[in-house]
Amino acid sequence: HRITRPQLPWDTQYDFFGMTRSTLVLDLQLDEQGNVSLVTILRSSGSPSVDQPCRLAAYQWWFEPAKDPTGHPTRDEIQFTIKFF
Repeated sequence: HRITRPQLPWDTQYDFFGMTRSTLVLDLQLDEQGNVSLVTILRSSGSPSVDQPCRLAAYQWWFEPAKDPTGHPTRDEIQFTIKFF
């Protein structure tokens, strides 16, 4: 897996550090190569200024491609949860 940290502007960092125990859930559509092709926010962290940089960073992630029964790479969809403590 390749995971990239989102780039957060100063005002977003302020929101981020002011948050208490929050969860962001993303729906990730993956292509046959394991690249993220579409990201949808299923559950907001409560701060759009935190959600959007995380959503945009997800487009840079890579996952091991799913395989069909014959072993060929196939599209996939996963839910990815980010917990803020």
